[in-house]
Amino acid sequence: MTTEKDTVEIWNTYGAHQITRGLQMPELDRWDWGIPERGPGINALGEVAGLRVLDLGSGLGRHAANLADLGAKVTAVDTSPAQRQRALTRYPDHPGLHLVCADAVAHLRAADSYDLIYSVCSVPYLDPNRLLPALANGLKPGVRLVFSALRQTPILACRWKESPRIPEEVYVRPAEDIEFDPFANAPVHQACVSGPAPTK
Repeated sequence: MTTEKDTVEIWNTYGAHQITRGLQMPELDRWDWGIPERGPGINALGEVAGLRVLDLGSGLGRHAANLADLGAKVTAVDTSPAQRQRALTRYPDHPGLHLVCADAVAHLRAADSYDLIYSVCSVPYLDPNRLLPALANGLKPGVRLVFSALRQTPILACRWKESPRIPEEVYVRPAEDIEFDPFANAPVHQACVSGPAPTK
């Protein structure tokens, strides 16, 4: 089994278990990138009102609903049917929020380009050879992908760095313009789709 299939299976099992338990997570009182009370918060995304936004690996949908409350038009994509069901139960008619159960790459290939794409700890679990070319088409030129990656996923991070099929117009670097805690376990990165990586 691939990492992507394993991840879907794990989240389906987890989601089904939480549906059975009836666990209700509180709404976000502070935006986090995978580790509560650490990292840059929502300011990493900039102003979102009026933007067409994609949440990759949206899970329960709390981050996506938070952005919809701020005026963004958010599509929240998760490949786990159980996690999408949890999100639909929690946010059945949330204004500005569209919950989708789909493969991230298939969605990016079929959808119109987004003004902003973000992901809370999901990106490293996707094959970069599939995801990065789709991201190059899924982001409007000059806009950002902002994502976090747990330090406990070093092998996956290496796969990203060594991917032979990273399109020239996509580059990934630590988000230098975003204040973050260097001791946090979920460093935030951004990718720009605006031409080759700048030379320094």
